[in-house]
Amino acid sequence: MPEFFIASHEFPPQHGGIATFTLEVVRALHGKGATIHLLVPQDCALPNAFVSNPQVPLEMEKLPIASTHGIAATWGMAKALKRHEAALQDAVLLITEPGPIRALYLAVRYLGLTIPRFRVVVHGSELIRGLRSPFWRHPVRFALQEAEMVATVSRYNASILAEKYGIREDAVVILPLAVSSELRGASSPSAPLPQAGEGRLRLITVARLHPRKGQDRVLRALRQLPAEIRGRIEYHIVGAGRSRRFQQQLAALAGKCGVPVVFAGALDTRGLVAAYRQADLFILTSGPHRSSVEGFGLVYIEANYFGLPVIGTRTGGTGDAIVDGQTGLLLEEDSASVIAAAIACLVNHTELRKKLGERGQIVAKARSWRTVAEQLTASPPQ
Repeated sequence: MPEFFIASHEFPPQHGGIATFTLEVVRALHGKGATIHLLVPQDCALPNAFVSNPQVPLEMEKLPIASTHGIAATWGMAKALKRHEAALQDAVLLITEPGPIRALYLAVRYLGLTIPRFRVVVHGSELIRGLRSPFWRHPVRFALQEAEMVATVSRYNASILAEKYGIREDAVVILPLAVSSELRGASSPSAPLPQAGEGRLRLITVARLHPRKGQDRVLRALRQLPAEIRGRIEYHIVGAGRSRRFQQQLAALAGKCGVPVVFAGALDTRGLVAAYRQADLFILTSGPHRSSVEGFGLVYIEANYFGLPVIGTRTGGTGDAIVDGQTGLLLEEDSASVIAAAIACLVNHTELRKKLGERGQIVAKARSWRTVAEQLTASPPQ
């Protein structure tokens, strides 16, 4: 088992799929006995629940950079890679998210770093940026051409790699993402979460408040539901966002949709477990936004893990996260009328909700981060 250097700008306590992905990869690789040197921003930390094997080295180096993809943070990561040049010659550099792709490119081109042995995981948005942005074009192509292994999180991304970057689909490793260890092991808080109305079915969205995530589309769809159905449901939006304008837009739509809406904000792990357990139906109607795309959609798997049927739109890699008709409903359009019809279908059909939730739970529980670690440490496809 080689030593791994893992570079990531996104790591706990940050929220989000990539931060979770990186932590779980570290945990799984370390569990397989891999020595790991972790390069992360200064505000990052291993969770208290992380169990370290004292017989296997794991070092976390906190760099004096922010948890962003800005040029200052990218340049700081590039200098860290150059500083570890000698150690990298006997290790494998694992890049788990977009930021270090640019950092590695800068270190090689401008700091004279000898190209190390490295493996790269792409999530989706960096591939779009590599096609559209001059700041990403050369770094992305460099990484894809020089990496000894290219891995990704969905067949959608593999198709982009083949069609736009000339990398054979059978040469790409597709990683089966799983539910985080924190969610698997956490208990619910003793105090229940706020409830909008007694006896209502609870719809829930878990995502940052952002136009790509589509909370606004759900609120518009709720308004189109028949009054009888609106009277039987409530909608909880879990997550925080940076755009005050978008949050104001959501608040205005919530006031007009005819359904009680609760903005729960960002929740810690125990609160998130409670939110899933107290819900009846999960919905996330993502869509492309500028150069950002849903590379997979880990929250669909999380919701399935807690027995919830899911509704999502076919965009990016969501087709790998939702098995249409088995774990949820995968919509071909994100129009309000199509979303409203899907909500009405599951609200009106208790047995279908139960069937989708039960099947989704079986599928979600079968996924394992150990499998991801095994794929990342295997011999690269030829």
